[in-house]
Amino acid sequence: MIGIVVYAVAVMQRSTLGVAGIEASDHFGAGAGIVSVFVVLQLAVYAAAQVPVGLALDRFGSRRVITVGAVLMAVGQLLVGVTGSVPVAIIGRILVGLGDAMTFNSVIRLVPAWFAPHQVPILTQLTGLIGQAGQILSAIPFRAVLENAGWQTAFLAAAGASVIAAVLMGVFGRTAPSGQWRPNTSGSPAALLTSVRAVVTTPSTAAGFWVHFSTCFSAMLFPLMWGFPYLTAGLGYSPALASTLLSFFVLVAIPAGPVVGRITARHPRRRADVALLLVWLQVVCWTITLLWPGVPPVGMLVVLIVALALGGPGSNIGFDYIRTSQPPQRVGTGTGMVIMGGFIACLVSILVIGLVLDAVSTDGHDSRQAYTVALATQAPIYLIGLVGIYLSRRRLRAAGRH
Repeated sequence: MIGIVVYAVAVMQRSTLGVAGIEASDHFGAGAGIVSVFVVLQLAVYAAAQVPVGLALDRFGSRRVITVGAVLMAVGQLLVGVTGSVPVAIIGRILVGLGDAMTFNSVIRLVPAWFAPHQVPILTQLTGLIGQAGQILSAIPFRAVLENAGWQTAFLAAAGASVIAAVLMGVFGRTAPSGQWRPNTSGSPAALLTSVRAVVTTPSTAAGFWVHFSTCFSAMLFPLMWGFPYLTAGLGYSPALASTLLSFFVLVAIPAGPVVGRITARHPRRRADVALLLVWLQVVCWTITLLWPGVPPVGMLVVLIVALALGGPGSNIGFDYIRTSQPPQRVGTGTGMVIMGGFIACLVSILVIGLVLDAVSTDGHDSRQAYTVALATQAPIYLIGLVGIYLSRRRLRAAGRH
């Protein structure tokens, strides 16, 4: 339970700029492209850190890694809150990304350590999705503090939440039941390289990577960066309605998670098919929304957000590939590689959207047409991910594996 709370706080830290993007432009005197760089670098660090974090997790255990991650996020948000300098704020968001990278993988690793194998798929879904309540923390209370008390107070409060999370995990957290966790102490460079190579060359790792890549990149970039500006500056909806819609992510994902987990547990050979269905649902809903004549109605946006929210449960399918194909001492490394998929796709898409917005916006104002063009650049990312899933599924089936 402590791990879920800490992960929820990490999700809040990750998504604070998503609801403060417009204020960030004013605070730092920067355009959409520069503000998106904050998030892109944060995600780039998150993705690049996954393999080192996975190796550290296999060696030091979840409690230590999660505690250090929470401290780093607190320092990062503190820097963002007290500075008006873009370079200093970038350093702060890099620290947030590094601390965030140390959290989810470590929390997910707690599940197989404490529960029976047949319970793991469902509980992994629940852990990831309940932790996504952090999006509500950023969309509603953080946003309220930002509007009423200002930039510095909001980000200092966020930093304080991570300090509390670090204390909770450091004092009360445990990596595994007593005597049931053994650290991977093969610390030589050659041994580490062998371990990484063994994970990379497993066909199931590629399947997990592409599932995560495809299902969750848009589901992340929407609440993390571009959803709030799109709904408000692009479509003209009120900030209150935009915050409510972003909170809807969690309300959909939490009940959907156990359903997806149960399906994958009972029908492991259909894992890729479930992921493909969820990806195609996102593609269809984005197409209808962006091609809608005029401003899409709230009902259509709700449908879009439902489709995106289902990407969270879909992305967790990728971790199940690792759980069923890697020995316990390599699960942390393998999970890190899968996580890289969605975050690489997300950071590329966030950066491209920001650059396109700056290029096509007129008179310094972002219009609905500008957002339509910018958000349409997700299409090539979806295409790459779909091809990756189809090819990896074919490879697994040819090898007679799930």
